[in-house]
Amino acid sequence: MQQIGEVKGWCIHVSNIIRMDFNTLRGRLKGMTTGFQEKIVDIEEKANDILERYHPQIIPIDPLEIANAEGIEVISVEFTEEEISGLIDIDGMEKTIFVNHFHHPVRKRFTIAHELGHYFLHLQGIRDGVYVDNSINESFFRKEVYGDTDKQKEREANQFAASLLMPKNWVEAKWKETYDIGEMAKLFNVSSSAMGYRLINLGIIQA
Repeated sequence: MQQIGEVKGWCIHVSNIIRMDFNTLRGRLKGMTTGFQEKIVDIEEKANDILERYHPQIIPIDPLEIANAEGIEVISVEFTEEEISGLIDIDGMEKTIFVNHFHHPVRKRFTIAHELGHYFLHLQGIRDGVYVDNSINESFFRKEVYGDTDKQKEREANQFAASLLMPKNWVEAKWKETYDIGEMAKLFNVSSSAMGYRLINLGIIQA
């Protein structure tokens, strides 16, 4: 594949995709500090506030629309480490979410929503920060590329993603109409596993 240009010094455009070298980000990742922990109810409220601000009360929710409204560019990339599902990079006034080009569209939606969780919960007011996330585990125990110290933030970002893509009130209402996880997943444009965990975490069904 032919290289056609550089982006931000650590991404290279290749055949309309971007190849990213994760190693160049490690220094910035090491410099980041852990912060506050949001309670689940606070995260639900934060997600609802964002939905009221940017998104009409229709499903499925479009996380790309919300990212664009916040001035965040979303780009599909080819990562040099295949297990990476996405990252968010704040560099001064530039805000970018990168998602794995080869992942399924439904998975990309969850990744974008997850990175928005980092943005709204952990990066507000920060002018230089990076969160890199590897393979998604939608049971809210997603592994981290950079160690165990920020697992709480990963859970918070996953909780935000679930709350954003599957708003509590809508899930409760639609469940009473369908009583079917597969049908619910189609309505909200999420995976069946993500919907199943959401229903369990809301206490609507039993594990």
